[in-house]
Amino acid sequence: MLLRFTVDNMLCFNAESSISMIATNDGLHPEHIATAEGRRRASALRVAALYGANGHGKSNFVNAVAALKGLVVHNKWTARPFKLDASAAKKSSKLIAEFRFDGFDYEYGVSILKKIIKEEWLIRTDKGGREHVLFERISEPHGDGYKTTVAPGPLLSKTKSPAEGIAMKTYLDVFSSGMKPNITFLSEAFERDIEIISPAYYWFSSILTPIQPTSNYAPLFERTESEEDFRSFLEEFIRHCDVGIEGIKSDTLQLDSAITRKLPKDVIEQIGSLDEDEVIHVGGEDGHSMTIDHDDEGNVVVRELSAVRMSNSGEMVKFGFDEESSGTRRLLDLAPMLADNEYERVYVVDELDRKLHPMLAYKFIEAFIATTQHQLIFTTHNTFLMSLDLLRRDEIWFVQKRKDGSSDLYSLADMKIRPDLNIRKGYLNGRFGAIPFLGNAKDLGWVEESPAN
Repeated sequence: MLLRFTVDNMLCFNAESSISMIATNDGLHPEHIATAEGRRRASALRVAALYGANGHGKSNFVNAVAALKGLVVHNKWTARPFKLDASAAKKSSKLIAEFRFDGFDYEYGVSILKKIIKEEWLIRTDKGGREHVLFERISEPHGDGYKTTVAPGPLLSKTKSPAEGIAMKTYLDVFSSGMKPNITFLSEAFERDIEIISPAYYWFSSILTPIQPTSNYAPLFERTESEEDFRSFLEEFIRHCDVGIEGIKSDTLQLDSAITRKLPKDVIEQIGSLDEDEVIHVGGEDGHSMTIDHDDEGNVVVRELSAVRMSNSGEMVKFGFDEESSGTRRLLDLAPMLADNEYERVYVVDELDRKLHPMLAYKFIEAFIATTQHQLIFTTHNTFLMSLDLLRRDEIWFVQKRKDGSSDLYSLADMKIRPDLNIRKGYLNGRFGAIPFLGNAKDLGWVEESPAN
């Protein structure tokens, strides 16, 4: 579970801003709370909605989460400092994720200046509330480059190093001295099988799941074809959504010129060097969704999914996904969030209800809370979801532009409101901020003035 995410001097966030998933004493919807073991540890919320006007920073919050995951898992830094303050370019950007995983609470943070990881740290808290610094890393200018130093905490110092006969402190001194300043120690520790560090890396690589508005669920075909339970769930889910689809069918086709003409140039280049056990995923907003691999005889084949609908004569008719509405395709991409419940995941979704009817989005969130143990943080403009029948006060968040062009994050729980207040109406009336302040349409010349009588 994500407990808190903090961003500072990145994208549209100039000052330190955070979203907290720690539950307040709000008595609404106790089923939304994941209770922690241990009396001193806070309980976590399982859902949060982030509202705000266009351009105020909702997507940038998701981008910041994705940037930290990309840095840890792929050692790739994709974000930039705040651009509307000239001094920000000389300051470090900071990201901190506080999360609960495998019985412990963690705080992982990085401070980055021009792609150089200036500081990095990992703190672990046990069920009794005892806090242990696992490591602190610093990169400093040294000669023509940088020198990296990793200081292990007592717990890490006492663990066995990957090198036989060498103490962990000595081992870290040797390998950290040669570390590149743009590579995280967290990823290096995982690669070197330092077990006490590995769970934190695994949380970023396998639990934290940022999803962009145009993301496609790449394994949809393989899972629909190979997992009967998943296919059954997908068909039941899509029928329940009342979009007219009766079933999902998979087809395997030989790669020919007609199919090749539809493929992007980079995909065609990949096919030329496709290994026998390699799979290429092809998907996009146009609805084309396919995989390319080899069949049992070594031939390159294309595998596609089709939606099955019933004609007025009672016959089943196949429709390619490119013939389905973008809303239907969005539902199919979101459905695995409800199907997979073997272990907890943290979904951070930009525009969850993109292309969806407001009622479908409402029912999806209800189903998510009722049927899974996952956590969901999403951005939205859908005020139909802004209801205390669906969400708690501490689950409704806003992002608001300041006068200097930077963004700030705050919760409905931070405000004093009457219990009977119509939250949706109050928001649209500007009571909570995070809405656009529009000028007069007549000033744009789009509306003709009525002649004076």
